[in-house]
Amino acid sequence: MEPPADGIDLEIVETLGERKRRFTELSDAVLVLPGGIGSLDEAFEAMTARQLGLTTAKVVFLSIGGFWEPLKVLLDHLRHSGFVAEDRQFEFPEDVATALDLVEAGIGS
Repeated sequence: MEPPADGIDLEIVETLGERKRRFTELSDAVLVLPGGIGSLDEAFEAMTARQLGLTTAKVVFLSIGGFWEPLKVLLDHLRHSGFVAEDRQFEFPEDVATALDLVEAGIGS
């Protein structure tokens, strides 16, 4: 196991449930990079926590090369089907600078 980078506090928890709870408590924003099941799990955890009012952390998907486009289509379908509130908007910028701007703008909103 490699040590954390300078300025990063390492916190070890017992369970995945506790990790997710701490993730929700500590996050000011969530930037989802292209990834797999774990990335989706954490993204949906954050989106659900925001919908339930457990956090104000904005969720932004960095969709370089349209990576998250299929997910965007699915979320739009869920919204249009009435399963996601119209005011629940999800951001899918395709470049890092825009993604970081959206994350910064979303902190505390």
